[in-house]
Amino acid sequence: MCEKKLNQKDLIALIEDGIERAGGRWADLGAGEGAFTHALAKLLGPEAHITAVDKDAHAVRAIDGRIETRVADFTKPLDLHDLDGIVMANSLHFVRNKQPVLESVRRMLSPGGRLIVVDRVWDGPRKSLGALSLHLCAMGRAGQRRRLQEHSALEDGPEPLARQHVLSRQ
Repeated sequence: MCEKKLNQKDLIALIEDGIERAGGRWADLGAGEGAFTHALAKLLGPEAHITAVDKDAHAVRAIDGRIETRVADFTKPLDLHDLDGIVMANSLHFVRNKQPVLESVRRMLSPGGRLIVVDRVWDGPRKSLGALSLHLCAMGRAGQRRRLQEHSALEDGPEPLARQHVLSRQ
């Protein structure tokens, strides 16, 4: 598999279709050193409040001081509520039991809030996106399956490196 280092323009391209408007309250769960956090901040503008969450204290220290950071495990309960959106970039595939985490994430969102999941496209047996799509579809209102918007980026290479899935809480 071809590995390509993503720049900020690439990161923005992966999440921009999932963002309806500037500003608001957002979280980046599994933020690491903040690559997607900074892309999110660029898209949302200075009026937005972004909370970057990662269990690696060393990693979150690299994130810009204008962004709130929390050293925490996003698979455990977090005191985040009424968010306009959540980004989970290259983090959900590390979670073995995704359903309770996604249910917790859903409770963090305000009505109309958006969950943007970006994950790698794997060759061979590691097809994490198929299972992920099923979990996200299950998060829609009772009895309603929500169709996910899917966006492939970086198609100029031999294969896309990542995909974005967006789900809006109704």
